[in-house]
Amino acid sequence: VPMDEFGEYHHNFNEEYFKNLDKKSAYSLGFFMADGNLYKRNNSYSIRFYQKTSDKYILENIAKTIEYSGVVFDRKDKNLSELTLHSKKMYLDLLALGMTPAKSLTVFFPKIKEELYSEYIRGVLDGDGCLRIKEDRTIGVQFVGSIAHYEEMSKFLNKKLGIKRKKVYQKQKYGILEYYNK
Repeated sequence: VPMDEFGEYHHNFNEEYFKNLDKKSAYSLGFFMADGNLYKRNNSYSIRFYQKTSDKYILENIAKTIEYSGVVFDRKDKNLSELTLHSKKMYLDLLALGMTPAKSLTVFFPKIKEELYSEYIRGVLDGDGCLRIKEDRTIGVQFVGSIAHYEEMSKFLNKKLGIKRKKVYQKQKYGILEYYNK
C-alpha cells in the first residue's frame, strides 16, 4: 500500500462513489455530511468519516460499499473509529454536492434527486440525529448541526410529509431540528 509524503497510507476504493448518486451513496453522503470531514494539506486531499467505536459497523458497511481495500481503525484516545480516504477526485465531488471543510456550521442541504432524499436523511440521522422518548411517552427525532442545512431539510420534510413547519432553533453555535408526535 503506497504512502504519501505525510506518512499516510493510500488504499484502493471506488473514487467515483459520489459522482452519480444511488441509494447507497445518498445514505453515505448524509452520514458524511453529519460525521465526516474534508481535509486538504498541500496536495493531499482526505475524506474522513468518524463514528463512536460502538457504532464502528456503520463505517465498515460504508467501507465495503465503496470497495475500500483498507480497514476502519480505532482511535483509542478518543473512543472513535475512523475511515480515511485519500482522493482529490472524491474531495471535489463532495464539494460539488455541498460539503465544505470544517462543515459543522457551513454545510448546506444538497441538491440531489428527490427519490434519494429518504436515504440521505437516514444517513444524516445515523450521523447527527437521535430518536427520543420523553417521560410522557412523546416520541421524536432530533438532528443537531448546521442551521442552514437543517432549515433546508426542514422545508423539504414539511413539504414532503405535509406537516407543520418546524423552526430550527440555535443552541450555542449549532442548529437543532426536532419533530415530535404530539
